[in-house]
Amino acid sequence: MVPLVAIKAAEELAKDGIEAEVLDLRSIKPLDEALIFDSVRKTNRAVVIEENFKFCGVGAEIAERIHNTCFDDLDAPVERVTSLDVPMLYAHLLETTVLPNVEWTILAAKKVLYL
Repeated sequence: MVPLVAIKAAEELAKDGIEAEVLDLRSIKPLDEALIFDSVRKTNRAVVIEENFKFCGVGAEIAERIHNTCFDDLDAPVERVTSLDVPMLYAHLLETTVLPNVEWTILAAKKVLYL
């Protein structure tokens, strides 16, 4: 679901003239760090989206690696879009209220762009 959210957010941002590069990391072991770092060096920004809590997730590890390796390339702090820190709701309609969505992703992208 996250890749779909990221792609839809990128399409919405494009309507405002903002180009977003979307990376869909298919595996985390091995993690394609070169792909991530090349993208950060190209865009000078990063938004990490994951369907997990903000604390101790894979996104936290990716954000930390970006920070440690690409600090001088970043024009803004790494922004993260995660699930809300609440127990996961079982009803699909309610579940969508706590998972990352297009609106949150657009807000994060605009935040790293200082818009």
